[in-house]
Amino acid sequence: MATEIQLATIRHIDELLPLVSAYHDFEGVVQDAEMRRKAISTLLLAPELGPVWLIYHAGSLAGYIAICLGYSIEFGGRDAFVDEFFLLEDFRGKGIGSAVLEMVIKRLREDDVKALHLEVGQSNQRARAMYEAAGFVLRDQYHMMSCEL
Repeated sequence: MATEIQLATIRHIDELLPLVSAYHDFEGVVQDAEMRRKAISTLLLAPELGPVWLIYHAGSLAGYIAICLGYSIEFGGRDAFVDEFFLLEDFRGKGIGSAVLEMVIKRLREDDVKALHLEVGQSNQRARAMYEAAGFVLRDQYHMMSCEL
C-alpha cells in the first residue's frame, strides 16, 4: 500500500480544513473556523512560508503535514518546524507517519534546509517513538516557550 504526499495549494483548502479541525480537536487547540481558514489560506498562498502536504495512503486522503520555514544561526541556515502533522485515526499505527517523515525530510534536504524541529505532547509516546526513530532527539536542556503577540 503506497503512501504519497501531494503539495497542497489554495484549491485544496476545502479538503484540508476538516483535517485541520480534526487535528485541533485532537490536540485541544481552540480556534474558530474563520481564523483557521484565514491561517491556512495565508500559508497556502505564500509558499515561501513553508509547504503543506496532503497525505494519501492507497489513494485515500489520510492526513496532512504543515511545515513552516525559518532560519537558524545555530544550525547554519534555513530551518523548518513541523507546525502540524495529523493522520486520521484509521491510518495511525501502520507506518504511514514514518513514511511521510522520510519523504518530507528528503524534500527539505533537497531544498537545503539544515534542521527540522517539532513539538510532541509529553503523553504521546507513540508519536515520540516515531520521531525518535526518524532521527529527532530531545533537546532536554531547552524548553519550548511561546509568547502570543
